[in-house]
Amino acid sequence: MRQFDSMDIQMNLTRTRLNKLVKCLLNPTSWIYLRHGCFPSFEHSQVITKDALSSLDMFYDVGANVGQFSAYLRCLGLTHSIIAFEPLPTAFAKLAGLSSVFVNSYLYNVALGSSRCRASIYIAEPNDCSSLLQLSNLQTEYFNTKSAAITSTIEVHTLQDYLSLHPCKNGFLKIDVQGLELDVLKGVDKLSDFFEYVYVESSFVELYKDQPLFTDILKFLDHHQFKLYGLYNPQSNKNRMIIQADCLFRRVSRSHSNPGYQ
Repeated sequence: MRQFDSMDIQMNLTRTRLNKLVKCLLNPTSWIYLRHGCFPSFEHSQVITKDALSSLDMFYDVGANVGQFSAYLRCLGLTHSIIAFEPLPTAFAKLAGLSSVFVNSYLYNVALGSSRCRASIYIAEPNDCSSLLQLSNLQTEYFNTKSAAITSTIEVHTLQDYLSLHPCKNGFLKIDVQGLELDVLKGVDKLSDFFEYVYVESSFVELYKDQPLFTDILKFLDHHQFKLYGLYNPQSNKNRMIIQADCLFRRVSRSHSNPGYQ
């Protein structure tokens, strides 16, 4: 049964990537990024539009990889400051290579978590599946991800550290960090003081060992004044059970918060 699930998921991923490639090729503003091996994230076009987000004051791209999401923002014509974080040295080198075209962007070769430390990251293939958590069997079975059985030591900082350097009041926080989403969110004191939207890749099953799931993130953000706004780009098994999705949360009135939640 899992074999068929994997085939369905891989076919869906292939369709998504082909659609993304076509959109990149048809959009001349993306060509400069393509020459650097960066494919702008047009798969987010359903939720990320210039009209919807032009009133925001800053974008935080946590888990930037080689800059796909940041490149997509620039393809839309958004000129806001982008604060991007990528801990893997190889991916960050490619991201830094785009610095000349990422105007008004700040790039940091660190991971974000709930506290400052040094940690070991488990390298995976493909490398954008690397994580501070070990792969679960489901990640391997569903997505054919392979562990390279090696680790690299990286710096982990907190989101609060950078909000002091790059403050915002109506920011957009995108998180794609392979199982460490909740740690990133816990690394800021008052999330709703800074961000209007939180856009986070969430898992509905354990793809990394001991990772928080969608329900954990939903509960945390609900108690920090954010409500679920929509689910996008879902990956499902053959029984249509969602495995993973991009989840958009939006800030609501303070009257909806529960300050006692930790």
